[in-house]
Amino acid sequence: MVKAYRASDFEDHLNVFRRRLKASYKILNDVGFHKWSRSRAEHVRYSYLTSNNVESVNAISVHARKLPVCILTSTVTPYAEHKLAKRTKKSRRWQAIPSTNNLVEVRDGRKNGLVNLADKVCSCGQWQGSGIPCGHVIAAARLFGVANVTQFVSHWFTSEWSDPGPNVLPIVNPPINPKRALGRPKSTKRHLSTGEDTEKTVRTCTRCKELGHSRDTCRSLVDRTGEPTTKRVVKTSASTSKSEKGKEKLTDKETFHAYQSQFNATCNLASDN
Repeated sequence: MVKAYRASDFEDHLNVFRRRLKASYKILNDVGFHKWSRSRAEHVRYSYLTSNNVESVNAISVHARKLPVCILTSTVTPYAEHKLAKRTKKSRRWQAIPSTNNLVEVRDGRKNGLVNLADKVCSCGQWQGSGIPCGHVIAAARLFGVANVTQFVSHWFTSEWSDPGPNVLPIVNPPINPKRALGRPKSTKRHLSTGEDTEKTVRTCTRCKELGHSRDTCRSLVDRTGEPTTKRVVKTSASTSKSEKGKEKLTDKETFHAYQSQFNATCNLASDN
């Protein structure tokens, strides 16, 4: 129905569509037949795309992506050649009867067609609508002894381009692709400004409730009730001097001796009881 070139063919398909799908017919009728049908279009609708342009172009050219470059030497595109071959085979037994010097009546067994080769018009509307000769045109050309019907194909199906000259087309250079530097890429972290705080994120211990360390690294002593007896604050500054590190080691030894003394005292108390 959408692709019908002849108005009578469109009406036949539309009547069937109206009887079977009344709701869909109402929607298409409200949109307007001239916006989506070929026979009711005000202008030639070929190359007018109503969907995504990029996807439509990719779908059309998908068959030509692996073709050799030498195919461009043909007069028309492979798509037009395929259509011509298909319509030539279909119209092989059609009868062409000359009416006047320019008009030829072609009988195809259905609604027939009236061809005017001089004005490039066929009564079926397929030639002027698609830009590729229909079967009626091919049969009429065969009547006059014209074997090559590619001359009746519209110019947008030709594969030969006119050369405008070397000073018209710009020179397209390949994109610049600099070589990647060796080694690990540089860090993209922001550099701290002068005077900006360099302290790390301060954490709170869930055991002794002190800041600067976690429960896994807590060194506080815990009595029988579960409360810490001594607390040690761990500094979180990014820069720690060697002397401070030595003090931390000394504090660890004192903590160990205190824990050992408490443990011995607890054992002695248990033996006395």
